[in-house]
Amino acid sequence: MSKLTIHTVRTPQDRVDLISTQVVRSITGDDVMAFRQLVIRSVLGEVPDRDDMAAVQAVFSWAKANIRYIPDPLHFDLYPTAMEVILAGGGDCDCHVVVVASILSLIGFQTGAKVICTRGGLWHVYPLVFLPRDDPRIPLALDTTWSDGRAPGDEYPATDCKYVKAWIFELRRGALRNADIRNWWSFPFAGRARW
Repeated sequence: MSKLTIHTVRTPQDRVDLISTQVVRSITGDDVMAFRQLVIRSVLGEVPDRDDMAAVQAVFSWAKANIRYIPDPLHFDLYPTAMEVILAGGGDCDCHVVVVASILSLIGFQTGAKVICTRGGLWHVYPLVFLPRDDPRIPLALDTTWSDGRAPGDEYPATDCKYVKAWIFELRRGALRNADIRNWWSFPFAGRARW
């Protein structure tokens, strides 16, 4: 069980820093082997080796089916590790990012997060994966918090957002790198919205 730590969070980057820290803890902590076993047996199942899109789809589908969206307590943001979220059975959008980014990072993908604020004032964060695994350059949004039939790549259109910023997790260094997202909506998957 994790010890509760209070952090002062002033900016979206502060939040993404905490998420990135939990991704690193999830893939390097004491329970990493149990986490890896869960990922290989439960999440990847029958996914063919080296099939990047099938692996991403399997992680996305597993997270949507097994991690409920549960809001944080009023006036608090919780930042648990992936195993803590899995054991709890749910969490808010930060928790979904930690789980999805941790699973994909654990199997060799470059991951990150995208923070948006809609014109209506809704702040939201969701995970990104960069494809292909051996040359990570194409971002794909993996918002698993929606309960309807959205798929990998579905996200808010840029025109509906007053704030959009993305970060790439530099997990080896435990750091974040700003991602240049100016041209992301021209990629084949990124930014597509079917709703």
